[in-house]
Amino acid sequence: MAARTTQTGAAETRLGHRPEPTSLDGRAVKTAFRFALRVVSPVVALAWLAGLAMLERMRRWARPTRSQQARVIWGPIPLINNKYWSNALRQYGFKSSTLAYGVYPAFRREDFDHHLDEFRPRSHRLWSLAPYFAFAWCLRSSDVFVFSYDGGYLAGTPLRSLECQLIGLAGKRIVMIPYGSDIAVPGTIGPAEAAVYSTYPDLLRRGDEIRNRVLYFCRHATFVVRTYQPGFQPRQDLLWPNGLGIDAEHWKPVAEAGGADARSAEVLIVHPTNHRSVKGTEFLIKAVDELQSEGLHLRLEIMEGRSNEDVRAAMATADIVAEQFIAGYGLTGVEAMALGRPVLSNLSWLGPEFWDGTYLRDCPIVNATPESLKEELRRVATHPELRASLGRAGREYVLKYHSAEAVGQIWKSIVSHVWLHEAIASKVSAEFLAAAETA
Repeated sequence: MAARTTQTGAAETRLGHRPEPTSLDGRAVKTAFRFALRVVSPVVALAWLAGLAMLERMRRWARPTRSQQARVIWGPIPLINNKYWSNALRQYGFKSSTLAYGVYPAFRREDFDHHLDEFRPRSHRLWSLAPYFAFAWCLRSSDVFVFSYDGGYLAGTPLRSLECQLIGLAGKRIVMIPYGSDIAVPGTIGPAEAAVYSTYPDLLRRGDEIRNRVLYFCRHATFVVRTYQPGFQPRQDLLWPNGLGIDAEHWKPVAEAGGADARSAEVLIVHPTNHRSVKGTEFLIKAVDELQSEGLHLRLEIMEGRSNEDVRAAMATADIVAEQFIAGYGLTGVEAMALGRPVLSNLSWLGPEFWDGTYLRDCPIVNATPESLKEELRRVATHPELRASLGRAGREYVLKYHSAEAVGQIWKSIVSHVWLHEAIASKVSAEFLAAAETA
């Protein structure tokens, strides 16, 4: 007969019972680990990043500003504008890169140079630390940070309200330029307000948050660009009506505009939109329906949820490109003009400061408000020679003001101003571009 054990734990084990745990169980370990990531890691990251920033500042002292050309980083919102702007600046010899947090469906991962996942630790449990590593890389590799008001590389971390101070501690510069929803504060969006909030009600709920974020960046930024984007823009160092830039060779005409007269032959109208209420699509549909009922041969093609290449192919052969009828002209208008297409859009809401002394006075877009859209569409659709003239003028306008060469000159001036303290004008005009070209 086997000897009886006097060890309680051993006996329970022989009987198949599990001993009472003598240390933290797995759930407690996970809870402690998450607590450390949430509470301890920001403190450690702040100390590390502050030390890195001070080191970068000392390195800059060792290298006089005028002995080096500024290195520029764009992001982290995956705006295709960042790609175009970065490429444009590279043409002037600058080291310029994009770092994106995600990619929108219309674009490709390869549109951007770097991505957040490149900075993730191997363990997925530590992925939340990636923004700290990404920001550290930016501090080491960049001198000028170009942000929108959605925030910088620490926007999703507890250090978001210290990012600008860390950049300043490193002796680096910050340039702000809005793109739209990042400055959408109630009472400041003008004619687009009702449409914006009906499409994006969350923006209305986040109004105070957006306002505070804009104020934070305006307080700490080195330089602030104001554009035609409606919204909360309390600071302005440069008025640049529309800073969109594109590769004009990629977006070049395949045929001259003109052709049919809608009174006797079909005229194709292309309208790319992913935001019908914001673009004023209903006004366009109504105008087309009424003109068709009067006997005009119009065909409206509304493009929604399509890739950039699909949109380019459709606009390249359109007789007319209908942009937006609430406020301004965006990337679609620039691309359509580059293709030599006549463009209709609403420009009348812009204040006199956008027309007085800026290049906007040369814009060949046909100004069409919701009230005047029907008659302007009739005029353009029934005069093919007018469409041909508008198409040529649009192409020239893009080459002069929206090409990589043109926007590159402007960004070169901005970067040289913040980094080398060179003088800069208050408004972008033809004269501004001429001065930038000769600088």
